[in-house]
Formats: sequence, C-alpha cells, structure tokens
Amino acid sequence: MNPTIHKSAIHVVSFDIPFPADYGGVMDIFYKIRALSEAGLAITLHCFQYRDRQPQAELEKYCTHVYYYRRAETPLSMLSRQPYITRSRASRRLLKNLAADDAPILFEGLHTCAHVAAKILRGRRKLIRMHNVEWEYYRNLASLESVGWRKVFFKTESWKLKRFEKTVVKNANALLTISPDDTDYFEHLVDNLDLKNPPSVTFIPPFHPNASVESRVGTGDFALFHGKLSVSDNEEAAVYLIRKVFSQQQMPFVVAGKDPSVKLLNLAENFENVRIVANPDEATMTDLIQNAQVNVLLSFQRSGMKLKLLNALFRGRHCVVNRHMVSNTGLESLCYVKNISKDIAATVESLMNVQFSPRQIAE
Repeated sequence: MNPTIHKSAIHVVSFDIPFPADYGGVMDIFYKIRALSEAGLAITLHCFQYRDRQPQAELEKYCTHVYYYRRAETPLSMLSRQPYITRSRASRRLLKNLAADDAPILFEGLHTCAHVAAKILRGRRKLIRMHNVEWEYYRNLASLESVGWRKVFFKTESWKLKRFEKTVVKNANALLTISPDDTDYFEHLVDNLDLKNPPSVTFIPPFHPNASVESRVGTGDFALFHGKLSVSDNEEAAVYLIRKVFSQQQMPFVVAGKDPSVKLLNLAENFENVRIVANPDEATMTDLIQNAQVNVLLSFQRSGMKLKLLNALFRGRHCVVNRHMVSNTGLESLCYVKNISKDIAATVESLMNVQFSPRQIAE
C-alpha cells in the first residue's frame, strides 16, 4: 500500500452508477460526491453497473478516478450466506483497487460492504452510509409481495441482512445515518453489541439538488405521485391511489417515475383522468412537480428519508402525505398528513383550487 496518499483522498463505493441522479438512493450519492469534491477531497469512485445504466463522463468532473464493476446477478449470488444485494457486488477487482492505498473508504449502504471485514483492509478507516435499516425494508417488501417466490426471496434477504448488519457494524469506524429514526436504531444496536471499539453514529441528512425553494405561486390543474415505480412500495402506493382515491374523482392524476410495470400501465388505462409518465428525464420531472397543484406521496413502510418528499417541498405546491412519509423527520408541519383513502381524497379535492402563496413558499 502507498503510505504517501494525500490526506484529503477518499474512496467512495457506490451500489449503482450515481448519475443521472434520477432516484433517491443515487441522488444522495451523486450530490454527496459533488459536495466532497467542492470541499477539496480527491475522490476515487467505484460504481457497480447493471441494468441499463452506463458509464458517465459527468462523474469525472468530481472524481480523480472512476472505476466500473459488473454486478454478478446470478443464482450463485443468491446461494451465499451474505445477502444477495451484497454478494452480487463482491468484486475481487474492487478489493484490489481499495487496497492500493491507505485512504478512508465510504461504503454506500450494506449493498457495497462485501469486503468490509477483509484482512487486507484491516486498519483502514471505514465509513458506512446507512441508507435504511435494510432488513426491515426487505421484511416490509415481503409483506407487500403477492408473488410466492419473490415473497420468499425478500424474507430470506431480510434474515441475511439482519445477521450481516452486525458484521458491518463490528468492522466500521463510523455509521452515517440518513434519518433520525435510523440514528436511534443504530445507536441502540451499537450499545447492545458491547464492542471494544464501537463505531460512531452520526445523523447526516440526505444530499439533494435543492439549494433554494423553487415552488411556484398560483394553482395547477392536476395531482401528482412520483417515485421509482419498479420499487414495490412505490408501485403499491400508486396502485392504491388510483384505485382508492382517484378512481372516485374527476381531477387529473399523473403518476411519474422510472420503469412502471405492465400491471400499473394497464390499471391506468381504465381511467380517463389517470396518466402514467414513464421514465421522465430530470427536466420533465421537475416540470411535473412544479406544475402540479398537489403532490400526493404515500409509503407503506417507514424507511430512511424520502428524497421525493424533499423534492416536492422544495419545488412543488401543496403536499399530501401519510405518516410513513414524514414520521420523525421534522417536516410534518409543512404537509397535510392523512392516512386513509377518504381523508386523502377529501384533502386533495379541497386543495385543488387553493392558490399556493408567497407566504407558504417563505414558510
């Protein structure tokens, strides 16, 4: 290893290519990288490439080196004792590149921690960005899943993640949590493990693109739900809103996000007032958020900090949410919090003609 590494160098291991920053997880990573670069750090970025995301020259503006690794999405990765989301990112080339110097390593999520206990990395400063309490997240995905084999996969992954979580905590110097609830959870976990050298637990809110409020005064003529639609929780929320709220209304309702399923597309076709905007680019999504009269955002599980809510608050007008979107975030007073379909419908309807004022923007 090279002992003369610059003191302001850092490795960042990303579970996905973090640009374009078009969904919550990579948004936090991309804008964090940009902030670290602006603070003067020399960043070596390691990205796992899968699905349709491609290498991005944009990342080279902020990073000294950018490495890409293919994710091993194979059945063998599912048979490992490590969680699938971790084992499928266990690249030997990554380990070799991490061991090339003595710089600290920022692992983005348990997804990237396959090598956190590797002997060759002993003595290195290791920081873990906790994007969620992952085992809880996967347990909740299992409860939402109707397809048998997927339900079994999520349950098994939850069990593996809960066990692996302790290995990660024991080998970390610092846990960087993304929400107050997650901070409480990991502080309690660290205390219960009774470690000789326990990691610090620090709440660092999510990084995002909004430097100022860009909400527009006046009114719009549609309600909007947005999110990464391939995520089970987001699809379930969109389906719920279509069936339980907007199927009973005449007001236009737009669902926007990445990779909507055939099920969701087919459901929307049954209602004249419902429209799906699939895979919008950043400019289109911003335009939708700013022009909507009401951003309606639901989640059926408590997890992390919802970046789509931050975007809606910085860029949109009225926000109607349920308790899981805002619980213990400090954002409750800026939203209309409703938890059952009839209350959501009544609140959205009551807001459709209420102008968004300069006073609300200031607030």
